[in-house]
Amino acid sequence: MRRSKGYQDLDENAKELRQPVVPMPPPQEIEMASVSVVPDDTFTVTQAVNALGFGWFQVKLSLFTGLCWMADSMEMTILSILSPALHCEWNISKYQQALTTTVVFMGMMLSSTFWGNISDRYGRKTVST
Repeated sequence: MRRSKGYQDLDENAKELRQPVVPMPPPQEIEMASVSVVPDDTFTVTQAVNALGFGWFQVKLSLFTGLCWMADSMEMTILSILSPALHCEWNISKYQQALTTTVVFMGMMLSSTFWGNISDRYGRKTVST
């Protein structure tokens, strides 16, 4: 019957098998052409917030942006509820259900182009110094 080696036996064998430690050469610098260097005069988002601070304007901006995002998500929810309801109440086909949703998004696309031009033309105010 063979005796299994214990941890001590393994450690003793490892000491005998070890080779002298050869120091590693210093790592060579690798030139990477695809790495972009950020100039020193730019800010990260964290640095910009720390430099400008976080005040009432940022709170109001976050609130209004969140409300707009919430209104947009409610519109998607209403469309997902309205389509099956119209199918049951008015007996419309799947094609007509899809067309209803498409018309809503086409209206958003066309009206955003129209109102974007109007707001750029009449809504922008020049700053007087």
